[in-house]
Amino acid sequence: MSFLSISSTLAPDKTGQWHIALSDLSSNSMFAAIIVALVSVQITHFMNKHKMTIKLPSSVPPNVTAPFEALLPLVFNILFWIILDSLSKTMFNVGLSNLIFKLFEPILHVGASLPAMMFLSELALIFWFFGIHGDNMIGAVITPIVTANIAQNMQEYAAGKQITNIFANNFHFIFGEAVVYCAILWSMLIFAKSPQLHTLSRFALPANLFNINEPQVFGIPTVMNLLTFIPSFICLFLDLPIAYFATKFNLMNKTVLSLPWTMPAPLYAIISTLDWRAGLVWLIEFFLDLAIMIPFMKMYDNQLIEEDKMSSKS
Repeated sequence: MSFLSISSTLAPDKTGQWHIALSDLSSNSMFAAIIVALVSVQITHFMNKHKMTIKLPSSVPPNVTAPFEALLPLVFNILFWIILDSLSKTMFNVGLSNLIFKLFEPILHVGASLPAMMFLSELALIFWFFGIHGDNMIGAVITPIVTANIAQNMQEYAAGKQITNIFANNFHFIFGEAVVYCAILWSMLIFAKSPQLHTLSRFALPANLFNINEPQVFGIPTVMNLLTFIPSFICLFLDLPIAYFATKFNLMNKTVLSLPWTMPAPLYAIISTLDWRAGLVWLIEFFLDLAIMIPFMKMYDNQLIEEDKMSSKS
Protein backbone atom coordinates (compact mmCIF):
# COMPACT_ATOMS: atom_id res chain seq x y z
CA MET A 1 0.00 0.00 0.00
CA SER A 2 2.81 2.41 0.85
CA PHE A 3 4.61 1.64 -2.41
CA LEU A 4 1.45 2.04 -4.51
CA SER A 5 0.73 5.37 -2.84
CA ILE A 6 3.89 6.90 -4.36
CA SER A 7 4.45 4.85 -7.53
CA SER A 8 1.04 4.47 -9.13
CA THR A 9 -1.01 7.13 -10.86
CA LEU A 10 -4.58 6.86 -12.08
CA ALA A 11 -5.20 7.53 -15.76
CA PRO A 12 -8.31 7.21 -17.93
CA ASP A 13 -8.29 4.81 -20.89
CA LYS A 14 -10.04 5.36 -24.23
CA THR A 15 -13.39 4.36 -22.76
CA GLY A 16 -13.08 6.86 -19.91
CA GLN A 17 -12.50 4.20 -17.26
CA TRP A 18 -9.80 4.95 -14.72
CA HIS A 19 -6.98 2.50 -14.05
CA ILE A 20 -3.46 2.34 -12.60
CA ALA A 21 -0.86 3.22 -15.22
CA LEU A 22 1.44 0.20 -15.59
CA SER A 23 4.19 2.46 -16.90
CA ASP A 24 4.65 3.67 -13.30
CA LEU A 25 5.28 0.09 -12.14
CA SER A 26 8.23 -0.60 -14.45
CA SER A 27 11.81 -1.53 -13.55
CA ASN A 28 12.42 2.14 -12.65
CA SER A 29 10.27 1.64 -9.54
CA MET A 30 12.32 -1.25 -8.17
CA PHE A 31 14.64 0.82 -5.98
CA ALA A 32 11.72 2.82 -4.63
CA ALA A 33 9.98 -0.47 -3.75
CA ILE A 34 13.07 -1.68 -1.86
CA ILE A 35 13.45 1.55 0.11
CA VAL A 36 9.74 1.84 0.88
CA ALA A 37 9.66 -1.76 2.09
CA LEU A 38 12.67 -1.31 4.37
CA VAL A 39 11.49 1.97 5.87
CA SER A 40 7.85 0.92 6.24
CA VAL A 41 8.83 -2.19 8.17
CA GLN A 42 10.96 -0.10 10.53
CA ILE A 43 8.14 2.41 11.05
CA THR A 44 5.70 -0.39 11.81
CA HIS A 45 8.19 -2.06 14.17
CA PHE A 46 8.80 1.24 16.00
CA MET A 47 5.07 1.88 16.48
CA ASN A 48 4.40 -1.66 17.68
CA LYS A 49 7.36 -1.56 20.06
CA HIS A 50 6.16 1.70 21.62
CA LYS A 51 2.51 0.53 21.82
CA MET A 52 1.35 3.11 19.26
CA THR A 53 -1.50 0.89 18.13
CA ILE A 54 -5.20 0.37 18.81
CA LYS A 55 -5.56 -1.91 21.82
CA LEU A 56 -8.60 -4.08 22.43
CA PRO A 57 -9.45 -5.95 25.62
CA SER A 58 -7.55 -9.21 26.20
CA SER A 59 -10.81 -11.11 25.93
CA VAL A 60 -10.99 -10.32 22.20
CA PRO A 61 -9.54 -13.16 20.05
CA PRO A 62 -6.09 -12.47 18.51
CA ASN A 63 -7.35 -12.87 14.94
CA VAL A 64 -9.76 -9.98 15.63
CA THR A 65 -7.26 -7.70 17.41
CA ALA A 66 -4.49 -8.13 14.82
CA PRO A 67 -6.16 -6.03 12.08
CA PHE A 68 -6.87 -3.24 14.57
CA GLU A 69 -3.25 -3.28 15.82
CA ALA A 70 -2.03 -2.91 12.23
CA LEU A 71 -4.43 -0.10 11.41
CA LEU A 72 -2.54 2.89 12.88
CA PRO A 73 0.88 1.85 11.46
CA LEU A 74 -0.82 1.36 8.08
CA VAL A 75 -2.40 4.81 8.12
CA PHE A 76 0.80 6.46 9.35
CA ASN A 77 2.92 4.74 6.67
CA ILE A 78 0.62 5.77 3.84
CA LEU A 79 0.39 9.38 5.05
CA PHE A 80 4.16 9.49 5.57
CA TRP A 81 4.90 8.41 1.98
CA ILE A 82 2.16 10.55 0.43
CA ILE A 83 3.57 13.63 2.19
CA LEU A 84 7.11 12.81 0.99
CA ASP A 85 5.80 12.25 -2.53
CA SER A 86 4.01 15.63 -2.45
CA LEU A 87 7.15 17.37 -1.20
CA SER A 88 9.17 15.71 -3.98
CA LYS A 89 6.73 16.91 -6.64
CA THR A 90 6.70 20.44 -5.16
CA MET A 91 10.47 20.79 -4.74
CA PHE A 92 11.84 18.74 -7.66
CA ASN A 93 8.84 18.55 -10.00
CA VAL A 94 9.05 14.74 -10.03
CA GLY A 95 7.38 12.02 -7.96
CA LEU A 96 9.28 10.32 -5.13
CA SER A 97 9.54 7.00 -6.98
CA ASN A 98 11.13 8.64 -10.01
CA LEU A 99 13.34 10.80 -7.80
CA ILE A 100 14.71 7.70 -6.05
CA PHE A 101 15.42 6.11 -9.45
CA LYS A 102 17.27 9.21 -10.63
CA LEU A 103 19.44 9.04 -7.51
CA PHE A 104 20.28 5.38 -8.20
CA GLU A 105 20.60 5.75 -11.99
CA PRO A 106 24.34 6.62 -11.95
CA ILE A 107 24.99 3.56 -9.76
CA LEU A 108 23.08 1.41 -12.27
CA HIS A 109 25.23 2.61 -15.15
CA VAL A 110 28.49 2.19 -13.22
CA GLY A 111 27.45 -1.10 -11.60
CA ALA A 112 26.41 -2.65 -14.91
CA SER A 113 29.66 -1.72 -16.64
CA LEU A 114 32.22 -4.33 -17.70
CA PRO A 115 34.92 -3.23 -15.18
CA ALA A 116 32.42 -3.27 -12.30
CA MET A 117 31.08 -6.73 -13.21
CA MET A 118 34.60 -8.12 -13.65
CA PHE A 119 35.62 -6.72 -10.28
CA LEU A 120 32.57 -8.15 -8.51
CA SER A 121 32.89 -11.55 -10.20
CA GLU A 122 36.58 -11.82 -9.34
CA LEU A 123 35.76 -10.68 -5.80
CA ALA A 124 33.23 -13.52 -5.52
CA LEU A 125 35.93 -15.95 -6.66
CA ILE A 126 38.29 -14.62 -3.99
CA PHE A 127 35.60 -15.13 -1.35
CA TRP A 128 35.15 -18.73 -2.56
CA PHE A 129 38.93 -19.23 -2.28
CA PHE A 130 38.68 -18.43 1.43
CA GLY A 131 35.67 -20.74 1.88
CA ILE A 132 33.06 -17.95 1.91
CA HIS A 133 30.01 -18.16 -0.38
CA GLY A 134 31.11 -15.55 -2.91
CA ASP A 135 27.83 -15.32 -4.81
CA ASN A 136 25.93 -14.55 -1.61
CA MET A 137 28.49 -11.92 -0.63
CA ILE A 138 28.17 -9.93 -3.86
CA GLY A 139 24.49 -10.74 -4.42
CA ALA A 140 23.28 -7.72 -2.48
CA VAL A 141 25.17 -5.47 -4.91
CA ILE A 142 24.64 -7.29 -8.21
CA THR A 143 21.08 -8.60 -7.88
CA PRO A 144 19.21 -5.24 -7.82
CA ILE A 145 21.21 -4.06 -10.85
CA VAL A 146 20.81 -7.13 -13.07
CA THR A 147 17.17 -7.58 -12.03
CA ALA A 148 16.32 -4.00 -12.98
CA ASN A 149 18.21 -4.48 -16.24
CA ILE A 150 16.37 -7.66 -17.24
CA ALA A 151 13.03 -6.04 -16.41
CA GLN A 152 13.91 -3.14 -18.72
CA ASN A 153 15.13 -5.50 -21.45
CA MET A 154 11.92 -7.55 -21.30
CA GLN A 155 9.79 -4.40 -21.56
CA GLU A 156 11.81 -3.17 -24.53
CA TYR A 157 11.63 -6.57 -26.24
CA ALA A 158 7.85 -6.74 -25.74
CA ALA A 159 7.51 -3.24 -27.20
CA GLY A 160 9.73 -4.05 -30.18
CA LYS A 161 12.36 -1.52 -29.12
CA GLN A 162 16.15 -1.80 -29.17
CA ILE A 163 17.44 -3.73 -26.13
CA THR A 164 19.59 -1.63 -23.78
CA ASN A 165 21.42 -3.73 -21.19
CA ILE A 166 24.10 -6.39 -21.65
CA PHE A 167 24.51 -7.40 -18.01
CA ALA A 168 21.00 -8.59 -17.17
CA ASN A 169 19.67 -11.44 -15.06
CA ASN A 170 22.40 -14.14 -14.79
CA PHE A 171 24.49 -13.08 -17.80
CA HIS A 172 27.58 -12.49 -15.62
CA PHE A 173 27.23 -15.92 -14.00
CA ILE A 174 26.42 -18.03 -17.08
CA PHE A 175 29.23 -16.51 -19.18
CA GLY A 176 31.59 -16.33 -16.20
CA GLU A 177 31.63 -18.59 -13.19
CA ALA A 178 29.51 -21.33 -14.80
CA VAL A 179 32.01 -21.71 -17.67
CA VAL A 180 34.95 -21.84 -15.28
CA TYR A 181 33.49 -24.61 -13.11
CA CYS A 182 32.50 -26.63 -16.18
CA ALA A 183 36.10 -26.40 -17.38
CA ILE A 184 37.37 -27.57 -13.99
CA LEU A 185 35.02 -30.54 -14.00
CA TRP A 186 35.76 -31.67 -17.56
CA SER A 187 39.51 -31.34 -17.03
CA MET A 188 39.08 -33.83 -14.17
CA LEU A 189 36.77 -36.11 -16.16
CA ILE A 190 39.25 -36.38 -19.02
CA PHE A 191 42.65 -36.30 -17.32
CA ALA A 192 42.32 -37.08 -13.59
CA LYS A 193 44.06 -40.27 -12.44
CA SER A 194 44.11 -39.76 -8.70
CA PRO A 195 41.31 -41.61 -6.87
CA GLN A 196 40.07 -38.36 -5.30
CA LEU A 197 39.59 -36.34 -8.49
CA HIS A 198 38.62 -39.33 -10.63
CA THR A 199 35.78 -40.27 -8.27
CA LEU A 200 34.77 -36.68 -7.54
CA SER A 201 34.45 -35.75 -11.22
CA ARG A 202 31.79 -38.43 -11.74
CA PHE A 203 30.03 -37.63 -8.48
CA ALA A 204 29.93 -33.88 -9.19
CA LEU A 205 28.85 -34.14 -12.85
CA PRO A 206 25.04 -34.24 -12.32
CA ALA A 207 25.13 -31.18 -10.03
CA ASN A 208 27.50 -29.32 -12.35
CA LEU A 209 25.10 -29.78 -15.28
CA PHE A 210 22.68 -27.56 -13.35
CA ASN A 211 25.32 -25.00 -12.26
CA ILE A 212 25.54 -26.36 -8.71
CA ASN A 213 29.25 -26.33 -7.95
CA GLU A 214 29.53 -26.94 -4.20
CA PRO A 215 30.63 -30.61 -4.69
CA GLN A 216 33.66 -29.31 -6.60
CA VAL A 217 34.33 -26.35 -4.31
CA PHE A 218 34.54 -28.50 -1.18
CA GLY A 219 35.45 -31.83 -2.80
CA ILE A 220 38.55 -30.85 -4.80
CA PRO A 221 38.76 -28.56 -2.71
CA THR A 222 39.12 -25.18 -4.42
CA VAL A 223 39.25 -23.53 -0.98
CA MET A 224 42.80 -22.30 -0.28
CA ASN A 225 43.96 -24.09 -3.44
CA LEU A 226 46.14 -21.91 -5.69
CA LEU A 227 46.21 -24.54 -8.44
CA THR A 228 42.49 -24.01 -9.01
CA PHE A 229 42.30 -20.35 -8.01
CA ILE A 230 44.96 -19.02 -10.42
CA PRO A 231 43.50 -20.54 -13.63
CA SER A 232 39.96 -19.68 -12.49
CA PHE A 233 40.99 -16.06 -11.99
CA ILE A 234 42.57 -15.96 -15.47
CA CYS A 235 39.57 -17.64 -17.12
CA LEU A 236 37.07 -15.30 -15.47
CA PHE A 237 39.21 -12.33 -16.52
CA LEU A 238 38.86 -13.47 -20.14
CA ASP A 239 35.32 -14.85 -20.21
CA LEU A 240 33.33 -11.76 -19.24
CA PRO A 241 35.00 -9.45 -21.80
CA ILE A 242 34.52 -12.09 -24.54
CA ALA A 243 30.78 -12.36 -23.83
CA TYR A 244 30.44 -8.60 -23.32
CA PHE A 245 32.08 -7.60 -26.61
CA ALA A 246 30.38 -10.42 -28.51
CA THR A 247 27.11 -8.87 -27.40
CA LYS A 248 28.23 -5.28 -27.91
CA PHE A 249 29.29 -5.96 -31.52
CA ASN A 250 26.04 -7.85 -32.28
CA LEU A 251 27.68 -11.26 -32.55
CA MET A 252 24.90 -12.46 -30.27
CA ASN A 253 21.68 -11.00 -28.89
CA LYS A 254 21.25 -9.39 -25.49
CA THR A 255 19.43 -11.19 -22.69
CA VAL A 256 15.67 -10.76 -22.98
CA LEU A 257 14.30 -13.64 -20.89
CA SER A 258 14.56 -14.25 -17.15
CA LEU A 259 15.40 -17.90 -16.46
CA PRO A 260 16.33 -19.85 -13.31
CA TRP A 261 20.09 -20.02 -12.80
CA THR A 262 19.94 -23.82 -12.53
CA MET A 263 19.18 -24.27 -16.23
CA PRO A 264 22.19 -25.92 -17.96
CA ALA A 265 24.51 -23.09 -18.96
CA PRO A 266 24.69 -23.59 -22.76
CA LEU A 267 20.89 -23.88 -22.95
CA TYR A 268 20.53 -20.87 -20.68
CA ALA A 269 22.74 -18.82 -23.01
CA ILE A 270 20.67 -19.76 -26.06
CA ILE A 271 17.18 -19.46 -24.55
CA SER A 272 17.76 -16.27 -22.53
CA THR A 273 19.01 -14.44 -25.62
CA LEU A 274 16.79 -16.27 -28.15
CA ASP A 275 19.96 -16.66 -30.20
CA TRP A 276 21.88 -19.87 -31.03
CA ARG A 277 25.05 -17.82 -31.43
CA ALA A 278 25.11 -17.24 -27.66
CA GLY A 279 25.56 -20.99 -27.23
CA LEU A 280 28.48 -20.87 -29.66
CA VAL A 281 30.09 -18.02 -27.68
CA TRP A 282 29.65 -20.05 -24.51
CA LEU A 283 31.34 -23.09 -26.08
CA ILE A 284 34.26 -20.95 -27.30
CA GLU A 285 34.74 -19.72 -23.73
CA PHE A 286 34.48 -23.27 -22.42
CA PHE A 287 37.21 -24.68 -24.68
CA LEU A 288 39.43 -21.67 -23.95
CA ASP A 289 38.97 -22.19 -20.21
CA LEU A 290 39.57 -25.92 -20.58
CA ALA A 291 42.90 -25.28 -22.33
CA ILE A 292 43.93 -22.93 -19.50
CA MET A 293 42.69 -25.24 -16.76
CA ILE A 294 44.22 -28.55 -17.91
CA PRO A 295 47.90 -27.87 -17.00
CA PHE A 296 46.99 -26.67 -13.52
CA MET A 297 44.61 -29.57 -12.85
CA LYS A 298 47.23 -32.05 -14.07
CA MET A 299 49.71 -30.56 -11.61
CA TYR A 300 47.18 -30.86 -8.80
CA ASP A 301 46.28 -34.41 -9.86
CA ASN A 302 49.95 -35.45 -9.79
CA GLN A 303 50.30 -33.81 -6.38
CA LEU A 304 47.43 -35.90 -5.03
CA ILE A 305 48.93 -39.07 -6.53
CA GLU A 306 52.23 -38.37 -4.78
CA GLU A 307 50.43 -37.71 -1.50
CA ASP A 308 48.62 -41.06 -1.85
CA LYS A 309 51.94 -42.81 -2.45
CA MET A 310 53.47 -41.15 0.61
CA SER A 311 50.51 -42.07 2.82
CA SER A 312 50.54 -45.69 1.61
CA LYS A 313 54.28 -46.02 2.40
CA SER A 314 53.80 -44.60 5.88
